Amino acid sequence: CPFAENTMQVTVHPKPIVDITADTLNGCNPVDVTFTTTILNKIDPNTTTYEWTYSDGVSDNVQNPNHTFTTDGPNSVDVKITSAFGCETDTTLNVEVYPIPNANFTPDPNNSTTAALPKFQFNNQSTVNGMWGSSLSEHLWDFGILNEIDDTSTEVSPLFFYPSDTGTYDVTLTVRTQYGCESEITHQVIIGPDILVYIPNAFSPDGGGPEANEGFR
Repeated sequence: CPFAENTMQVTVHPKPIVDITADTLNGCNPVDVTFTTTILNKIDPNTTTYEWTYSDGVSDNVQNPNHTFTTDGPNSVDVKITSAFGCETDTTLNVEVYPIPNANFTPDPNNSTTAALPKFQFNNQSTVNGMWGSSLSEHLWDFGILNEIDDTSTEVSPLFFYPSDTGTYDVTLTVRTQYGCESEITHQVIIGPDILVYIPNAFSPDGGGPEANEGFR
C-alpha cells in the first residue's frame, strides 16, 4: 500500500497579556477610580471583551471604566479579559476606602452664657469607624471671633474665654484622621447680657431735692 501524508496547520492563539493601572487605589470615602487597560501582546483591543465586577455588585463591560467606591474597608475589583478567539485572562485588584470621621461637640454651658462669665467648655464627641486602624489625629477649633487670629485651638476639648461683650459666635470643629479624611461641624454659642440692678446710694426725703429722690427704691 502506498504511503499517504498530509499537512495540517495548528494555530495557537495567545491569552491577553494586560497591564491594568488605576489613577488611585486608596482614599477617603468616596473613592473615585478610573481604570486603564493596556493589552501588551498582539491582540486587537477592539475585538476584546471586558467584564468588570466590583464588590458592591456593580459591573462594567468597557475597556477603561470609572467606578466610585463608597463602602469603608477593602473593595475588590475582578476583571476578565477575553480575546476574539475565547482566550481569557483574569485579574483582581483591591481598592482601600478610608472612613470619614463624624465631627460633633457640645458646649458647656449649653449654647449660651452671660457677659459676666463668657467662657465655654467645648466637649469633643467626634467619632470615626476604626476600619484600617483609623483614628482622630487632629482637632482644629475656630471659635468664631471675626478678625481674630488667636481664636483657635488644637486641643481635643478646649476651654475658651470670649470677650466680655454680648454676641453670637459660630464655633467650628474640624476633625481629621491619620489618612487625611476629615469632616466639620458648626454650632452657635451666645454671650447674653447680664441682669443688672442699680441701687441709689443717696436720697433726700426732706423735700429739698427732685421728687424722684424722696424715697429709697
